[in-house]
Amino acid sequence: MQSFAAAMPTRRSAGFRMEGAPKIQVVFGDIEFFKQHIDVFRDLHAKMEETHASFADASHRVQSFLITKRQGKRVCPTDEIAEDYAMASEAGLRYQHLGAELESSYEAIHELDELGESAGLTPDYRWQVGNSKRVYRAALVDLREMRAVFKSQLSAEVRAQGCKEQLLLARAIELRDQEPSTAVAVSTSGETATPDTPIVASSTATFFVDNQ
Repeated sequence: MQSFAAAMPTRRSAGFRMEGAPKIQVVFGDIEFFKQHIDVFRDLHAKMEETHASFADASHRVQSFLITKRQGKRVCPTDEIAEDYAMASEAGLRYQHLGAELESSYEAIHELDELGESAGLTPDYRWQVGNSKRVYRAALVDLREMRAVFKSQLSAEVRAQGCKEQLLLARAIELRDQEPSTAVAVSTSGETATPDTPIVASSTATFFVDNQ
């Protein structure tokens, strides 16, 4: 499992992409195509907000647990924090991946706006074009803060407790595999198969009918 810390750039990055990404083809003069870029940008940002919240929750749970263990022996509480630590790492990676897509959409929106295509948009879409710069910059700030929290706080805390990152990530996979599956089986015919219900022995009930 890749770690969010391992995916961080060794030098300060100006954007989300760690390497060159294919440039989105911009269709000049197609307002519907322009609107699609704006819609994609908005949807990606909503997903990033959810991912950021997941990262914050998982990081807080790990840090809160480690604070209660500081007075004890320096033994890594692997099983107690592995899944939350892995969740924070996965959320960081997902945020960075979504951010790369957001960046591509933002560049397409910015290019079309410079070409004057915003004039053909409805007022609500023109507002979103103007707001996209603020959203993009805020997302970059969030990514930098997430990196700082994960590397300087979370990873530092688990190391101080005697934990090794790769062992935590590997243990998280093991714990998830041990969790009982709640998935509903589906038969080859496409019908949902329900779990077998245990047979309960019937009991005999005696009753009398008074015909009077």
